[in-house]
Amino acid sequence: MSFNVLKQKSGYFSLILTIVSGLGWSNAVIALELDIASEVVEVSQAGPVERHKIFLSRLKKISNSLSRDEYQMVQGVLQGQTYKADDDATLEEVMASLDRAVDEGYERLFECVGRGCGSSNEWANAVFGQPKLYGPESTQFYWVGKAVQSQTYWLVYGSKRSNKAVHYRVESVVSAAPSLHPFHIRQLPLPTRRNASSGSAFRVT
Repeated sequence: MSFNVLKQKSGYFSLILTIVSGLGWSNAVIALELDIASEVVEVSQAGPVERHKIFLSRLKKISNSLSRDEYQMVQGVLQGQTYKADDDATLEEVMASLDRAVDEGYERLFECVGRGCGSSNEWANAVFGQPKLYGPESTQFYWVGKAVQSQTYWLVYGSKRSNKAVHYRVESVVSAAPSLHPFHIRQLPLPTRRNASSGSAFRVT
């Protein structure tokens, strides 16, 4: 994963989500740090989930239901926070910050940018329950990964409206057991990539 950095900010914000297990796991601190100036606008306290669906594809709606073709079902402890980046921060800067944060120690499961992610309204409201995340389909991104050394899944979604600051959501699920696969998950094509010298990893449509 590699995003262009359009502007380097002098300030930074480190996102650290702490998950303290109460369901039989040993206590642990799991951190995903984004080095971009932001403020917390919503916190979802850690709580158990039995069948939490992690989407691994472009989000679409069929007969008033979200597509079930490509996702992973997990159980464990879910926690999340929503952030507002500085007013002058660009979507590309937030993506670049995420790129640096997951450069090592994470296995990428899925990522998309722009219209390749599908409906921003569905991501914001149906998936994350955060209306602040809604924006044009052309200015959004979504990333899913798994920590290499733990059973922790990470989801990051962000978007920007033309006259609003970038809002992004970071969620983690500490899995209590191997993933559940009640439905077929198709092999996903990788996004179009370029080498580091040529620029962005994604073609925004």
